[in-house]
Amino acid sequence: MARLEDLRRGARVRGVLPEGAVAVVDCKWHGPAGLELLYQDETGRPGKALLYRDAEPSLEILVPVVERDFGASAEIFQRVLQAYGLRLLADPTPGVSGEEERAAFFSAAIEFLGGQLRPSEPGYYELHRLPPALDGHPFPAILTFAAAKAGPAEWLHPNHPLMQEVAEQVLERYRQVLSQGAVLVDDSVQEGEGRLRFYLEQAIEVIDGQGGRRAFS
Repeated sequence: MARLEDLRRGARVRGVLPEGAVAVVDCKWHGPAGLELLYQDETGRPGKALLYRDAEPSLEILVPVVERDFGASAEIFQRVLQAYGLRLLADPTPGVSGEEERAAFFSAAIEFLGGQLRPSEPGYYELHRLPPALDGHPFPAILTFAAAKAGPAEWLHPNHPLMQEVAEQVLERYRQVLSQGAVLVDDSVQEGEGRLRFYLEQAIEVIDGQGGRRAFS
């Protein structure tokens, strides 16, 4: 069961039509108990329906609308995005493909988890405090993020087990910031210079035997 208030733009709903689900395009209230719904069916055909409170027991929200207040820390938001890239094993991984980017991500991630990583010599790092989440995990005495410096230090490339474990721990603790959203500021933009950013939201849906859909990821 869903309330009429749950039928908002972007939601996917079952129960509006006798069969299948619809995607809500827009809605307009007619008093406190009537809602005019503009929708697209599963073939993309537009339609319109006027729903009242007695329709609520038959309504089911398959894909809800996610509310975002964009109040998450921009730095944490950025690191979580990078952690997702690492977990997907993208090559090159956006934002963490270079030595400096990996060092910045790993150092910040260790700090987020309650540890501390410090540079010892140019290009080399030592762990000064082990995060509780990594207790018992083998940790090299000296590490580097540059392949050319591997040898005396262990090279932490994107697929290294330690890099992957840190990324997983960051996702486990801060994954919710992706639903919250964040405001990212580019300090390099000059005053009066315009920028336009597009936002693309993707989802994986599962289709059941009755043609209904539900969000999987």
